[in-house]
Amino acid sequence: MKQAIQIGERYTLLLLAIALLVGLYLSSLYSFLLFHSLAEGFSAVVGFSIFLFAWNARHFLKTDYFLFLGIAYLWIAALDLVHALAYKGMGVFPDYDARLATNLWLEARFVQSVSLLVSPLFLRRRIRPGLMMAAYGIVTGLFVAFAFSESFPLTIVEGEGLTAFKTASEYAIMLILLGAAWVHLRQRQAFDPGIFNLLIASILLTAVSELMFTIYVNVYDAFNLIGHFLKIVAFYLIYRAVLQTGLEKPFNLLFHDLERAQERYRAYFNNSLNGLALFQVEGDGSRAEDYVFADGNAALAHMTGIDVGAYRGKPLSDLPPVLDREALLALFQKVRRQGRPQRTEQCSPLRPQYLGVSVFLPGPHQVAMVVEDITERKQSETVLQESEQRLRTVLENMPVLLFATDETGHIIAWNRECERVTGYSEAEVTGNHNALETLIADPESRRRFTDSASARGPYRGWETVLACKDGTTRCIAWSSVASEFPVPGWADWVVGIDITERKTIETLEREQRQLAEALRDVANALNSALSLSEVLDRLLGNLERVIPHDMAEILLVKPQTGEARVVGSRSADAQIQAELADLSLKIETARHLHTMMVTRQPLIVDDIQTETHFRLSHDPYWRAYLGAPIQYEGQVIGFIGLGSWQPDFFTEAHADRLEAFAGQAAIAIHNAHVLERERALVATQERERLARDLHDAVSQTLFSASMIAEALPRQWQRSPEKALAQLAELHHLTRGAMAEMRVLLLELRPTSLLEVELPTLLRQLAEAIRSRKRMAINVDVEGEFNLQPDIKLALYRITQEALNNIAKHAEASQASIRLVNDASGITLTIEDNGAGFDPGHVQATSLGLEIMRERSEEIGATLTIESHQGSGTRLRVFRPAAAR
Repeated sequence: MKQAIQIGERYTLLLLAIALLVGLYLSSLYSFLLFHSLAEGFSAVVGFSIFLFAWNARHFLKTDYFLFLGIAYLWIAALDLVHALAYKGMGVFPDYDARLATNLWLEARFVQSVSLLVSPLFLRRRIRPGLMMAAYGIVTGLFVAFAFSESFPLTIVEGEGLTAFKTASEYAIMLILLGAAWVHLRQRQAFDPGIFNLLIASILLTAVSELMFTIYVNVYDAFNLIGHFLKIVAFYLIYRAVLQTGLEKPFNLLFHDLERAQERYRAYFNNSLNGLALFQVEGDGSRAEDYVFADGNAALAHMTGIDVGAYRGKPLSDLPPVLDREALLALFQKVRRQGRPQRTEQCSPLRPQYLGVSVFLPGPHQVAMVVEDITERKQSETVLQESEQRLRTVLENMPVLLFATDETGHIIAWNRECERVTGYSEAEVTGNHNALETLIADPESRRRFTDSASARGPYRGWETVLACKDGTTRCIAWSSVASEFPVPGWADWVVGIDITERKTIETLEREQRQLAEALRDVANALNSALSLSEVLDRLLGNLERVIPHDMAEILLVKPQTGEARVVGSRSADAQIQAELADLSLKIETARHLHTMMVTRQPLIVDDIQTETHFRLSHDPYWRAYLGAPIQYEGQVIGFIGLGSWQPDFFTEAHADRLEAFAGQAAIAIHNAHVLERERALVATQERERLARDLHDAVSQTLFSASMIAEALPRQWQRSPEKALAQLAELHHLTRGAMAEMRVLLLELRPTSLLEVELPTLLRQLAEAIRSRKRMAINVDVEGEFNLQPDIKLALYRITQEALNNIAKHAEASQASIRLVNDASGITLTIEDNGAGFDPGHVQATSLGLEIMRERSEEIGATLTIESHQGSGTRLRVFRPAAAR
């Protein structure tokens, strides 16, 4: 029925249009001027009507397309109205001929065609109506003025027809109109199909009408008539498309894309993977509101088991208890009260699933609910939380230091190893925002922890000092791993290894190496037979390698006067150096010297400026002082003093090293004295032998010690356990070198052999060979040995020769020395488990056997040697008691 009515309306409109056209044609027969006025008047009415509609409806239009056309057609209608008044025969402008109307016609068509061409640009762009209105008004005014001017090109010649300019202009207008049709065709999806067809038909008819206006000769001829008919039809189609259709079907015209959007949203609603439900709010506020289930999609039914069709129209309280209905009711009321969307998560009481529920207000008296199945996500979150907890447990119990910071640089995690190393508990650190300042005093080092990981970049093995609760410090090597292994909630986290022990070992190793090098230099000094001044100078030079200091002095005691005289000194200050030269101090009045003379121990003075009893007796320029007595065979023969500008500089470790160095200095100084007294008595051959022995013994041992010391840092990086073993080996070599040095020093002054007991001499020989050859040598002594000098020297030389043979030829791993003095006499037995030899096939001179026999016979002793190939050697010297 409705379709039949619409068809009837269309036929009625068609009959009216035909009647209008017939009437216009009849009026043209009566008067072409009347026809023209009616035709142009119709165009002006349509133009003004389009403007009025668009302008008044501009606040409700989604697009500015029709507002732009309305403004354009307003001024097109104005131009057409002026064109109608200027038409030949109207008498409004009597001073102008047919050219004026033709000029205004071209201007109106140019404005119309260009406006249709650019109008699709405003389907999705906004315009400023006032500015657009003013722009069209200005252009129209300029066009009208130009049309009345004599400058306008000639368009028509009475009796001859149109000019070439007029024809070309009409063709240009047609091309612009065809372009407008093409642009509209590209945007056809933005229009209702019926309206789009009317617009295209109007544009094309306008182009055809322009073709008619290119071939007429007189303004009253038939082609002009046809052109106006086509224009009337074209404007009628615009009227249908824009005005009439816009009033009858505004939503089809203006909100066509909105309908399509509603279709899309309905498709989304029905096909969404999330459950969607719509509730209607019943109640006007005077009583409790109720929420009636209005609609739901298939996903809601699948997710909750709610039959949408069965429960439509039922209140919330009647829905299946898949969700907590009381919680939902409270959530609905909260959303209605606050007007903001709310979200919650629920565990379904009927199913093993978690549901995420979002509630919002889609419109008045409506509440919408979105249900999302988050079971997998919750399970993943649970697994992730458990993994994070396990990770945190592992990290907190790792045997390395670990702490984490937040975005502000405050510590938020502090593991057990950190607590153990520093003494600070986790609560003490995480509860103190200034914890980093307490733990790390250096601002530059602290800034490395407070900078963001992205700005700072990763680092490995960065060393810094960490302050502990008990006041001590620990050296920690930190590594940043947050960029490689991010932990949720931790902006940055670092791990550290306590390398304090390693650094201590490295320091000890370095100091031990320096000491070994200093001892080797002392040995070289002894081997070089330096004078006392040269020995002192070398001792002062080596002191700088052993202990850091600013000033140093060596004083020797003059027993006759009880004074200590400075015999060597070093200072960067020339004035102090000059003051120390040849300075003599009375030991009794110099408190620091007297103290060391009495205690025979090193002395540390933290600050001479405050300890006045030392300041009165010593150099006031020094602040910290370290001194050690130089002792030789139980007697203090001098002192070594070190000074520093810095108070509290010297430590017990410095004192221990200085004491060890003073022991070697005593030998060096004493030897220098002996060397100066006995230089003329020492034969050149003996010096060469001693030099060879020194090279074979001490220098090689110290060289080995130095090589081990240089390799220790690299070895430590690869294997700390092997480095510790090599450190012990270094200590063993140093002790052996010291023992060999003592033996060699005794060799430099043979008379000193008589001042040392025989067991001590034998032990020094054994210690020297033990260190050099890695051989286990046992020394066993029984009885008292207050022997005559020749017996002592003979037994010492025999033992020395035997041990040298074992070291050079026996390839033994074990040896023993047994010295017994009992009622039967003195027995010296030396054994080894080496390769042995056949005494019958070895010349007596080849192994020094003849010399040993001669020394035995000189003291009335007998020498017995037992040896077999592969069975070791046993040497026995026996001097009976009757020979004493």
